[in-house]
Amino acid sequence: MVSCGRTGLSSICGRAESCCSWFVVCLSGSLILRGNDTLDWEYLQLQALMQWEWDHDREGMLAREAAEEERIANEYYASEAKRRKELTLDKLAEHRYLELWEDSIPQVAIRQGRKLLREAAKQLASPGQKPTTKARLEVLRKCIEGFNTLNAKYEFIGTAEREDICDDFDLLVSACGLKNRSNLADDWREWQDSVETAVPNTIANFCFWPKQNVPHRDSPFL
Repeated sequence: MVSCGRTGLSSICGRAESCCSWFVVCLSGSLILRGNDTLDWEYLQLQALMQWEWDHDREGMLAREAAEEERIANEYYASEAKRRKELTLDKLAEHRYLELWEDSIPQVAIRQGRKLLREAAKQLASPGQKPTTKARLEVLRKCIEGFNTLNAKYEFIGTAEREDICDDFDLLVSACGLKNRSNLADDWREWQDSVETAVPNTIANFCFWPKQNVPHRDSPFL
């Protein structure tokens, strides 16, 4: 069952006099959005605004979305650069690695994975004569080969785990003075990327619209 309603868009964004928007309020006979629910109506208003912008100010909408994504990315990279600068090898020797790993990964793999990264940091931070580039690369190579051995035994590394390992490994690469060696783990890792279907992280993903009785067939919200 699908129900639709009409709302004045001027009350939502103050930019237009009116707009017809179709709202999904029921699915398989179950009420999923209620008219007397404040949160639900806010969600519907957001959908109406996005639909109006897509129909009447599409270029502006896409430009604003791109600008916002760029702003967020720039803030992240600036914050990440500051964080990496503050993480010395001594600090990384005590750092808690792979923080997002939970019960879905074998506990022994989590413990040994964190140990591999900490041990690499300790070796790179060892006092005495500054290690040569070759010596530093040897320490880093053994760290990744340790993950190769772990994965051969437990088969736990997928796309998310690969990104977590490489992110933490890159902290070591940067802190030991090899900032120009990007994606260094790729030189030695044997765990392959898993094949996944990417879903664009766009504003369209926030909406659900029925495949029938939709007035805007070219809408990104289908």
